[in-house]
Order: sequence, then C-alpha cells, then structure tokens
Amino acid sequence: MSTGLTKTVDIGKKSIDDYIFEIIVSFQEGIDTVIIRGYGAHISKAVDIYNELYSRLGDSIELLNVEIGSERRGGRVKPFIAIHVKRKY
Repeated sequence: MSTGLTKTVDIGKKSIDDYIFEIIVSFQEGIDTVIIRGYGAHISKAVDIYNELYSRLGDSIELLNVEIGSERRGGRVKPFIAIHVKRKY
C-alpha cells in the first residue's frame, strides 16, 4: 500500500463553501487524504463540511476514520473532531 500526501484543514470562521473549495483543490493538486478538524464550537461545522463534500463528490471520496477527543490548547482543554477523508481513483 502506498502512502500518499495528507493535508489537515482546521475549521474556523470562513464559510463552508470556502472550505469545500480548498478541499477539492487539494484533491486536484494530488493530496490523497484530507483531515477536516474542528475544535469546540466548530465541531458541528466540520461535520457540515463533510456532509456537503459528500453530497458534491459522492462516491469519489471515502470516509476513512472519525476521531473524537480533547486536547490542551492555550491552557484549556478543548474537544475536537477529526474526519479523515480519502479520494478514490
């Protein structure tokens, strides 16, 4: 199995369409796996981005893994979600 390139997209205040565009362009540039990561209040937005990405690309992407946890950021413990998405060839 060959290991491809991975890109992490941290979800923030940009619009959902901006993140969708960034992910699609990443796939077109040769990135094999994208990790959509949202912290705190942006967890639901990360899920919305995955759902929108799936509705646009359908069977050309594959959901690999979903991580849910928490980590210390800036002196606080923040919950996060990391959605691993791979493009199919």
